[in-house]
Amino acid sequence: MKRRKCKAAPIPPFPLKLTRRTTFGYRYRMDVSPQSGFGDNLEPIRIPSVIPVFPLPNVVFFPRTYLPLHIFETRYRRMVRDAAASHQMIGMVLLKEGWETDYEGTPPIFPIGAVGRMVTVQALSDGRFNVHGRELPPDARGRRRARDLPEAAPG
Repeated sequence: MKRRKCKAAPIPPFPLKLTRRTTFGYRYRMDVSPQSGFGDNLEPIRIPSVIPVFPLPNVVFFPRTYLPLHIFETRYRRMVRDAAASHQMIGMVLLKEGWETDYEGTPPIFPIGAVGRMVTVQALSDGRFNVHGRELPPDARGRRRARDLPEAAPG
């Protein structure tokens, strides 16, 4: 099994617009107030204005903790691969009650989310991933909550 640690490289200043139209398969994107700050080890962090979103039921980032995620769905495998190769940022939002009825489509989500960074990404032989994410530290967060979570454009 290949284990890869995401490097804390500078994040490009341009916004990444990830929608279905770009063939990544993401259902949602998070529009975030662009912020800069410092991470835990005082490395500069720039939060892109648009990041991919991972909607889950009953799972959120908690401050100063790591969130282990097992990524097995094709659309989220692509999301992890793309984010790991660029800015390492993902948004987390909660699914609203009744999400089960339209999970494969566009289930209802709460309009507030948190931005986190993928700290480690472990690629498994069958294409799945084990990821450890962490909410951005207080110095980097600024106004990290999403202003708007528009549905990804149909593609």
